[in-house]
Amino acid sequence: MSRYQVGRIAKWSHTLYRTLQKKQPGILFRDMVFSIVKEGGKRWLVLYLHGKIAAEANKLYGRSPYI
Repeated sequence: MSRYQVGRIAKWSHTLYRTLQKKQPGILFRDMVFSIVKEGGKRWLVLYLHGKIAAEANKLYGRSPYI
């Protein structure tokens, strides 16, 4: 089920329904901004951690003068 991202689709359809029902586009904008910030934050964290791990691995497994 996670392959099809049913939870995310259900969340967005519920948000769209609330927006249309209450005629308040601010709800949709707020949820869209929160989703973008959340996804961007996750991607930034992964890239940041990958950079740190790569730097440490380079220190450990870098070119040795004994080879």
